[in-house]
Amino acid sequence: MIGTIVNVLEFSFIIMATFQALLSFAKPTIKNVFGGMLYILPISIILPYFVAKAEAKEIEDH
Repeated sequence: MIGTIVNVLEFSFIIMATFQALLSFAKPTIKNVFGGMLYILPISIILPYFVAKAEAKEIEDH
């Protein structure tokens, strides 16, 4: 259950970053491109770790 919620959140972050990247093509600046990457990359890297940790704890509790 926790994994599903986190997957939906991660998907929404990826969609937002995609739209932000598409908009940055219309008005390209280095700030927009790197700002989008700095916003989404840490979330994509850290989030699966916390999901795995929460699911492991949930499995141990049952």
